[in-house]
Amino acid sequence: MSIWDQAKKEEFPEEEADKVWLYINLEITPDPIILQDETKSKEYEQIDIDLITWRTLITTSLGKMYGLIGESLPFDIPAKLSSKSIILKIQTQDKEKFSNSSLSYTFNLNKYTDLDANCYIKIKKSAHNVALVI
Repeated sequence: MSIWDQAKKEEFPEEEADKVWLYINLEITPDPIILQDETKSKEYEQIDIDLITWRTLITTSLGKMYGLIGESLPFDIPAKLSSKSIILKIQTQDKEKFSNSSLSYTFNLNKYTDLDANCYIKIKKSAHNVALVI
């Protein structure tokens, strides 16, 4: 380590407080078969997933993978980016649990909307700064 690196580290120490929260950009993605059918594809584009449905989907995916412990993990949804995309705020230590549960969970939209379509939650980006995941 050079003298410059040491001085820089002393002047700007990395704070652990900056790494407590992790922001994840999540998106609902349909089964590719839906996109091949023009009418279902148009119906899918019209769907708007509200924040309560997002909370339900995330809590259900955590519950299926980790049971009650998964359902009790703290998270927040600070922003809705589009009709099928949000920013999720979680504790950094829970990243693996959220990733595993999101990637292994598939669901049908007919529980929440009129469209019968299988979907999954895709993680687009994740970072410790919210500006990096938009």
